Amino acid sequence: MRRKAERKGYTYWDLALKAGAVGTEITYTDDAVKRDHAIGKTREQMGACYPMDLAVAYSLACVGPAGSLTINGLVNEYTRKATLMMTGKVGYGTCSNPETESCGHDMVDTYLHIMPEVVYYEDESTRTKYLRFSRGNYPRQYAGTTPYCTMTDEEAEQRWQLHTFRSDEQYTCPYEVIFGVDENGNPHEKMSAFRKHYEEKYDCKVWKHEVSSSHTASIETRHTKGTCLWEDDREKTCFHHDNDTIEDWFLIKDEDDPNQFVTIWKSGKHSGTHSGWNRDQISNSLGWGYGMNVPRERLILFSTVARNLTHQIPEKEVIKQVRKSLARMVKWAGGRSLVEIIDDETAPLTKYGKHKRTIRTQYKWSDWSWVADLDAFVQDTRSKGRKVGDRVCSKCYSEGVTDAYGNHICHTDCNEGWLYDKYESKESYGHEIAKFRWIPIMGNDQYPVGHPKEGKRIPRPHLFGYSSWPEMRLLFDAPEKADAASAMLVRASQQLGATVVNGKYDAQQQGRVQPTSEDLKEIGLSVARIGPSDRVWATLTPDTEPETTMTAKQMFVKLMRGSPSDWDDAKKLFESCLLKDNERYAPSVPYSRRGDMESRFRVKVIGDRNSDSVYVKRPSVVEQEVEKLAAEELV
Repeated sequence: MRRKAERKGYTYWDLALKAGAVGTEITYTDDAVKRDHAIGKTREQMGACYPMDLAVAYSLACVGPAGSLTINGLVNEYTRKATLMMTGKVGYGTCSNPETESCGHDMVDTYLHIMPEVVYYEDESTRTKYLRFSRGNYPRQYAGTTPYCTMTDEEAEQRWQLHTFRSDEQYTCPYEVIFGVDENGNPHEKMSAFRKHYEEKYDCKVWKHEVSSSHTASIETRHTKGTCLWEDDREKTCFHHDNDTIEDWFLIKDEDDPNQFVTIWKSGKHSGTHSGWNRDQISNSLGWGYGMNVPRERLILFSTVARNLTHQIPEKEVIKQVRKSLARMVKWAGGRSLVEIIDDETAPLTKYGKHKRTIRTQYKWSDWSWVADLDAFVQDTRSKGRKVGDRVCSKCYSEGVTDAYGNHICHTDCNEGWLYDKYESKESYGHEIAKFRWIPIMGNDQYPVGHPKEGKRIPRPHLFGYSSWPEMRLLFDAPEKADAASAMLVRASQQLGATVVNGKYDAQQQGRVQPTSEDLKEIGLSVARIGPSDRVWATLTPDTEPETTMTAKQMFVKLMRGSPSDWDDAKKLFESCLLKDNERYAPSVPYSRRGDMESRFRVKVIGDRNSDSVYVKRPSVVEQEVEKLAAEELV
């Protein structure tokens, strides 16, 4: 069960994997399905927690449901890395990529100031001339940025260079710049040249500072890191100018002492935080954008030094953190323990009557309840290497019917056998987990391409009766026989002078019209197919061998027309795949009675939605009358 609250320093399985605190393989099995489920289930169970908790959980999961580890056995590369992470000096977040080189050209971090356009005015009435800054109009670095621009790129660049300057100071008023001093108290050399340029161009040295309540000329300011030497090279990335960032685990050298690392997070009572805080520990702890403004030489990717640092960490420190982690997981939120403790029977008892924990105490992961169900699913999924859609029939098998590849199949003109079917499937940790069964071909498949009935559904197994079913429960094995029976009834009715209710009067014959075959059809004697109520009326387990099993058609006929022993044979096969509580058919049958064949097998008129279904029962045996012999005959 996942914890809802988070603390500073918590992490998640995917991030711990990047740091090397957990892995992608387990040691107790090579089976990919079991591996991914063991890791996936453990991942789900842990949720957000400390890196050491994930490392311990993964280490215990690696040895499987039958394995266990001591404290010393839990000291490995994963718990060593987790111990480093528990110091709080290894943090996850977005930082500049320290492995990216810098171009070495114009590497500044300052402000670019852009002076507004200069406007020249001459009052003809007073003969007054003056210069002023335009409000909201600034030069552009490149020509062609406006539809009516007549400047060349070279002219635009010259104009841009004239109107821009760099400074760590923030400026707003352009008049203060051209007449003021810089941060060192000296006149702006460049801005002096700017003023001189326009004074000479317009032969005017008067500048008029116009101030409006709503519009005032101002300087446009942008942050700049300079011009990159590789600006036109798309294959190169510059650490300084391109702000190449990555999300990863970092160590950050202290600004004042390069031999020390910055503490990114701390544990303790006041370390509670909101969900997602630990997805960017660096920004959330040290300030937004901190990692993108740290000099390259202070950033260290944890992955580049982890192996070396793990060899330097004392084993006793690893054991200390492992003990703390085990203590947390024994009292995991949700009221249950994720770790099972196997006591050292040789250890002395505490005052509470329990064995003290020693270096021989074993620990094992307790969450293995899913293994049994998974094994069953895996067994079904991989059963006998059958493929969905396989058609197998004992009749065709005995006759040697095969496909183009030599595989035994049920012929398309037979269709009496079984179809391999996937009836329940789900995606589980990257693997399909499915259940399979054999179902009758008849009623559940279509005629293949090239067959005269291509694309049509193959009808269910059936016998022949009448549309008056179930009032008239006669069954025939061929439609001709049903037709013959109804024709005989017509002739007998005519010979015996039967009439039809509301029938017509024949004046020539001086009587009602005799019954015809059409009259009998109207009263329910048209030939109909009688078959199972459901298309999936019988199923076989995936490990059944249909090659040596009666066909679905044979099974149906035995149930409908066979002897009690035939019924028992079919019933035995029928009940070899009892419905389970999660299967999706026969919902009207109570689960306690689903093993009872007579509560599940029903027949109706196929194709008639309104037809009543009839439960098919085991035939009873006719009682034979035995002649009683006289006593004297027994002597």
